[in-house]
Amino acid sequence: QDPTKRKRFLAWCRENGGSLICPKLSISERQGYGTGMCANQVIDAGDTLVKVPKSMIVSANSLFLRSNRVDLMKKIMKAELGSRNLISESPIERSQHNLKLLALMLLVESADPQSFFEPYFSTLPEKLDNVAFWEPNDFREFQGSMKANLLLQREVELYTYHEEVLPLFRGADLDPSVYSFERYIWALCICWSRCHLHKKDMMPVLVPMADLLNQGSATQSQLLAFYLFTDTHFELHTNSHYERGEEVTMSYGAKTNFELLQGYGFILENNPKDYCELTLHFPSVELEPEQFLFQTKKELFGGLSLDWSKISFQSNMVPKKKLSQIARIYALVSSDFVSERRKKIVLEKLLMGKTIGFTNEYLSVKVLIHSIYYTLNRFETSLEEDERIKTQDYITTRGKMAVELRQIEKRHLHALAESYEKTLTEMGEERKKEKKEKEKTVTR
Repeated sequence: QDPTKRKRFLAWCRENGGSLICPKLSISERQGYGTGMCANQVIDAGDTLVKVPKSMIVSANSLFLRSNRVDLMKKIMKAELGSRNLISESPIERSQHNLKLLALMLLVESADPQSFFEPYFSTLPEKLDNVAFWEPNDFREFQGSMKANLLLQREVELYTYHEEVLPLFRGADLDPSVYSFERYIWALCICWSRCHLHKKDMMPVLVPMADLLNQGSATQSQLLAFYLFTDTHFELHTNSHYERGEEVTMSYGAKTNFELLQGYGFILENNPKDYCELTLHFPSVELEPEQFLFQTKKELFGGLSLDWSKISFQSNMVPKKKLSQIARIYALVSSDFVSERRKKIVLEKLLMGKTIGFTNEYLSVKVLIHSIYYTLNRFETSLEEDERIKTQDYITTRGKMAVELRQIEKRHLHALAESYEKTLTEMGEERKKEKKEKEKTVTR
């Protein structure tokens, strides 16, 4: 947003590859979202939005080849690559490790005023709204949410990452502020929020201009834009039609609001990828470890690759069939095993996800309903109270997003509870109907 930096950056772009963006596009400011891209005339699906020469792409290799601190860059690459098993690591692990490598090299190179990439680095935001930069007070609205534990885990991970890389800078001719924890987090967050992935080698890269497009609406299910790497360029194309004055956007991937908040500092309305977490809880079954039923349930959960001590999952990622299977095991009672033959039939049915009888099925639904309300009771506020909190003067933008995230969890849980309560009512009605039919038969 600094006119001088922007002018210098655009001049650098022209010097190293000509005009990088489609003449139908212009850089614009969007209230609440910062810098973005806007159509200054009609854009058709298939148009090329951005075309960046390879020489301007920021990758681990390009930073190494262009850096004035070759020895330090070599030390970083050797340490990072040498500690990994490149043969056995998965593509996702490889991209994550490569992103950390790029962040470290960005940390070093962005501190060099003589760097080839300095005009681009100068346009990167110094302050980010990633949750890594939140203050303790910003987190208080996550009270009761399982997201709070995830945020705490992420903070511990970040401190651990930083402690692990500090030895690389010993003896380096650098001001300690360059590799401080805050600066390291800045580099990681820049890479998390702005990188495009070169899928051929799972290498994340920073692409000037291409990182200006904002996330589109969650209701836009189509692929808004796609990118490709040619032998000479990075190209970004649109799949959508835009009228003059519309903001041109792209998708940051199929991410939940929590992931968007973690990586980019914003959330979307009606995000179809959102979910809630539910911990199954059945306090009426208190069993000693040596008891037969405890061991049986433990073995059954082991057969499903689940930990007996705590079973939690994302409600939109576990099919209801699987959820019912888990609840049926929880709801087992001693009378379900009246004989060895019955025991064998019950175990086989449970592992196959089949019902074993009305009583177990009825109890399993009650387990799920109880667990949902048990999870909801962890929250100190209701949905109505959350709405009031969002209107208070003291609530910050970050706090408001945290409240909205916990509201999303609660709505998912309430919808799930209503679904199972309806099932329970239907089962009860069906049972009454069957009982009446039996009574009629006996009377006859």
